[in-house]
Amino acid sequence: LVLHDDEEEVSAGAVGGELVLVIEQVSDMRALIASVLKKRGYRVITASNGYRGLELAKQREPDLVVTGWELGSFGGLDVIGTFKRDSKISEVPVVLLTSKSDRESWAQGVESGADAFLGKPFSGLELLGTVESLLRLKKTKQAAVEQSRYLEAIFESMREGVLILDENANVREVNPSMSKMIETPSDALVGVSFFDLLESYDFTRLSGIDALVGDVESTNVIFARPSGEGISLSVSGVELCELRGRLVGYLLTARDQRRIQKTMVAESRQLAELKEARQEIANR
Repeated sequence: LVLHDDEEEVSAGAVGGELVLVIEQVSDMRALIASVLKKRGYRVITASNGYRGLELAKQREPDLVVTGWELGSFGGLDVIGTFKRDSKISEVPVVLLTSKSDRESWAQGVESGADAFLGKPFSGLELLGTVESLLRLKKTKQAAVEQSRYLEAIFESMREGVLILDENANVREVNPSMSKMIETPSDALVGVSFFDLLESYDFTRLSGIDALVGDVESTNVIFARPSGEGISLSVSGVELCELRGRLVGYLLTARDQRRIQKTMVAESRQLAELKEARQEIANR
């Protein structure tokens, strides 16, 4: 990386900390912000104008950006707007520094996509508190995204059929196994009432979905299929509730007992053959 005269690279003693890009046209302010961040263990790169700041952001992909409002022809709002339109750096949190205090200016900052504001003058503690809060929030979001991807992978790969219903028992999500078992594409099932998927069932509509959830045993339900031949599945489920206890939906799992029995028979046959082969070897 070739540095300009008004830029500063990371300090060697801060290797391993989050990388913060500081974009500020006033050299003394830029140096002060960099110094405060480095003392807390952050790695810092700086730029004196928006164009160079954007270039560095794309090259280095910082964990967070601190930018001034006034940066010349390509100002802080332009920088933030460009960040948010670039998928490579759109998720990088941005702190906007400004001496403007009127509501209209702050509204412009919010509209541009700034994640936090610091009014000039500000203290080192205010700067660090804002930076640390945004980085914690970023880590929390990243962890949530990773967990969501993990759960989605499990959902997609489960051998059992899975139906996620809303509080009115309408389908919200269906995994591939369920879609395959009832021979219907997932997108054609979303929004459909669970009861409209059934060919027949041994509980009345009055008892509703409650007959399938909680501590009750699995219930055999016959699902309709386009081929005209229904399929009997063993269904059980649980209620999905908010932290305050409000019901928001249901999660149902469905198992094809015939397929399970066939699998068990096949596994038993393989086990018997293995035992027989071992016995033959032992008798030689």
